[in-house]
Amino acid sequence: MGLLPPTLDQEGLFRRFMREFAAEERVDFTDLVGNPLIIDRHLFLDLKGTWKIQKGERAAWLLYTATNIRQPDEIWFEPGRRGGQDKLYYFSRFEVSRRGLLSCIAVFGREQGAEGYWLGRTNYATTQVGYVERKRNREIIAGQLRHRRRE
Repeated sequence: MGLLPPTLDQEGLFRRFMREFAAEERVDFTDLVGNPLIIDRHLFLDLKGTWKIQKGERAAWLLYTATNIRQPDEIWFEPGRRGGQDKLYYFSRFEVSRRGLLSCIAVFGREQGAEGYWLGRTNYATTQVGYVERKRNREIIAGQLRHRRRE
């Protein structure tokens, strides 16, 4: 696993990400604990439907974010708040040479109490020190998350 070349356009980056799931546009995927996920371009679109796959550090670390979904360190469930969606958070940390610690986060959502597939909401990686811990602590303070840790 490594960094992706900066020469790929947004569509090319998406296609490369999907190859990690042996798919082109969409794949129905079951995570390590049995949650059914839909992996598609929605992981990389903003609320207006435009690409955010090159936002921040996402593009370079895209293959790590695919590994995060396939084999996360932690999966957190957040019940919907005030009519919002239930969410699943996938967290992983990777040591990446001299760069230090890379944190990956993917979020999937579905309507409160619904059953069936979880839809992708966002997927990204960052080298910001302590990012996952700050995110986790913010959510734990809200008292809503339950998690499973991969052992």
